Amino acid sequence: MIFKDYFEKFINALSFLTIIRINQKSFDASGSLLFYPLVGLLIGLLVYLAGLINQSLAPLFMLLTSVIITGGLHLDGLADTFDAYFSHKDKDKMLVIMKDSRIGVMGALALILVMLSKFVAFANLNKPLTIILPFAYSRGSMIFLIDSLPYLREKGTAKAFFDNSNTNNKVLFYLISILSIFCGIKFFILFNLAFIITFVLLRNYHLKKVGGITGDIIGATCEIIETALLVIGVLIG
Repeated sequence: MIFKDYFEKFINALSFLTIIRINQKSFDASGSLLFYPLVGLLIGLLVYLAGLINQSLAPLFMLLTSVIITGGLHLDGLADTFDAYFSHKDKDKMLVIMKDSRIGVMGALALILVMLSKFVAFANLNKPLTIILPFAYSRGSMIFLIDSLPYLREKGTAKAFFDNSNTNNKVLFYLISILSIFCGIKFFILFNLAFIITFVLLRNYHLKKVGGITGDIIGATCEIIETALLVIGVLIG
């Protein structure tokens, strides 16, 4: 019974973060946050495996896989957040801009920079875990963000996660983070330090900019941390 309950929560996480649907009748956010890092790990594994198809085209296959398997879910949030943050408007106007389905110059620029950075990183990373772990950590960052900042909208897809947030959701993230030690002590220390610094800077910036977070901001944070850790992997791997 307990296994079935956790399996359903894992399926909910998998269904929300990827295009994979398994007997999904309705989405239930309850407890699914726990499995975000694990789903991220699986996404990273698929991206790594895509790079084995053809060595010459590995970076392209990996980049395409990362976008296709997630349905570009967080890229949309990245573009919306950058359009809002660099609009030089007040908080309320920025929140309105985030809901606008149209993409602006800053949003397009953010997408280009992130995609190019990932492509270059994929072309230079050769250790499996340096490719896989950033996807797990970035999904884990969403849990920490939800636990540490208020949600700014009365309704929205992300609100259900705030209603079901608790400290136990971080357990799998901490277990998965131990895997980074297999890349060496130096990598373990620097990689985790880079994650902490990047997360804290982004969290504080969100707090200063709008006083909390939205679903778009959570998605943007995921993309930025994922990209940053892939690049860090190149530098220290």
